[in-house]
Amino acid sequence: MAEQGRTITLQLSSEKIKDASNLRSPEQGHYSLTINPRIMIPFYARPKVALYNISFANTFANVSQTRFKNATLKVFARDMVTAAATYTVSVGDNPLTITLPDGNYTMSEVEIQIAKQMYTGDPATNGTWAYYLDHAGHLIAGDSVGSDTSYGPIKGAAHPDVPGQWGGPGIIPTENTALTFGELEQLQTLAGYKTLKKGIETTEMQKRTYKPVTIRHDPISNRIQVIQAGYVEWVKDSTLSRQLFGYDDETQLGSTTVQKWAYNSDYMISTTAAGTKTFANAFSLVQTAKHAAKIQMVRAVAMHLPGLVRSSYDRNGDETGAQVASVPIQVPPGSAQSWEAKSPLFVPIGAAGSYIETINWFLTNEDGILLDMQGGRFEATIVVSWPAAKGSDPPPSSFAARTNLSQVLQPWALPNK
Repeated sequence: MAEQGRTITLQLSSEKIKDASNLRSPEQGHYSLTINPRIMIPFYARPKVALYNISFANTFANVSQTRFKNATLKVFARDMVTAAATYTVSVGDNPLTITLPDGNYTMSEVEIQIAKQMYTGDPATNGTWAYYLDHAGHLIAGDSVGSDTSYGPIKGAAHPDVPGQWGGPGIIPTENTALTFGELEQLQTLAGYKTLKKGIETTEMQKRTYKPVTIRHDPISNRIQVIQAGYVEWVKDSTLSRQLFGYDDETQLGSTTVQKWAYNSDYMISTTAAGTKTFANAFSLVQTAKHAAKIQMVRAVAMHLPGLVRSSYDRNGDETGAQVASVPIQVPPGSAQSWEAKSPLFVPIGAAGSYIETINWFLTNEDGILLDMQGGRFEATIVVSWPAAKGSDPPPSSFAARTNLSQVLQPWALPNK
């Protein structure tokens, strides 16, 4: 009698399943589910598995020095010199190495984290980056060229913990809101300065603040652009600037002795808050990354079922992993997404004539890098099924099967009857 077919659904949940302890090299993100009772796959079955649906919170870390090597930034401040005076940098840790904690960041959140670690201490205390930035960035625009009246010194450095100064989505601007990237860009030319002054009065501008670093994504070129406050630039061996933002180590990032970034000393000069000293190079010119940004390190979730699926080929053509589906992420960070396969893709399982006792699974991004959900939830439904055997093949224990060698071959090696 032919073996009957069967369809079995299995629910996988990161809340109910702990990290696998029976793997040879357990890692965060590998999971194991014990099946009770175990599933018996008939000898003549042609079992397959498919992912039917998944639900997850988009909490996957896109910045991680361990997983992506994209979390460190080295910032170096140079002495500011004019014919009249020299401002000697006296900040601790110069260059300053900034390491972002693992997390799911938007571009503006990366900007805030960089600023928080640059802004180390009270601006009134000498020897801190906050003191340096506050003195380096009191902006005077327009008074070194032409006959235009200068804006004079603006208020000073914006603090990322003060929403009214920092601004951003959902925050109501105040009179102290930091200058935008576009406004800083306009102030780098006399023509831009004249245009800006038509819309912003001097008294209004002098209440504004500036960010230690201002970042923008240019949608036309798909490149990151940066304006850095102070006579400061990012230097080599910065994984964040290279891997996350696309800056080239050799052509765009200098060192403590080699300057690569450009500054405009004609239109942007810095002074103390009282306006008693002036120094060139208050802000960098727009620095545009050479390569496309990779801040979206997790654009898709790939599900792997090792033990069920023997192997799959990755984006490089290498036989690795056990991927059954790749699901594009379509929601912003922190939001939940549900996805259901319109036409499930069934992948053969090499388990005919045996038992399924555990389901091992893990998630990667589109590059095959293991994902960190940071405690976020993930649920999935997979389906294991096999159709009824065709024809009248004798059971494997029968004399007919033992004397017919063709019957010991796997079913997919035999012609359909």
